[in-house]
Amino acid sequence: MTEQRWRVECEIVKANLPNFYPFECSFGGGRRIYIGFKGLHEKRGKQYEIKVIAPKDTYPLQAPRVFITPTIDRGYLEADGAVSIFKEWIPTRDTFANMTLIGIQYINENMEGLWKSI
Repeated sequence: MTEQRWRVECEIVKANLPNFYPFECSFGGGRRIYIGFKGLHEKRGKQYEIKVIAPKDTYPLQAPRVFITPTIDRGYLEADGAVSIFKEWIPTRDTFANMTLIGIQYINENMEGLWKSI
């Protein structure tokens, strides 16, 4: 990923998702660097942390993964805990902000379903 792409991604998130901020981390001894955004979304008085993360060396060719804590019982999660997202990823068009909005939508839709079933 280029520095210019990262700057633009940060600007998009800052302008449209003020509760989210960029981060960088590594796993497994620091061999691979991950980048992304995380922040809080509140629904029905409960706060959820959304992390949207991707390996720095493969983004934007591969879509970032979306993790929500605490997890919501309804819906489908991948083996690693990421929300299963069935969306065509177009690297020249799609952004971390798009995936963050999908995470927010997932919370909103699943909480509405839970609320209606009570």
